[in-house]
Amino acid sequence: ILGSLIMHIGSGLSFEVNSALETLVLLSSKYSQELISNCSQIY
Repeated sequence: ILGSLIMHIGSGLSFEVNSALETLVLLSSKYSQELISNCSQIY
């Protein structure tokens, strides 16, 4: 899921970028501890 969101952020399409960023903010505010353990998988 994180990789897909990052791909959308890199798409350059403003709607995709905004939606992906909003989703990442939501996930990070609700599941911060779970995301910390997966940060090493983001390249």
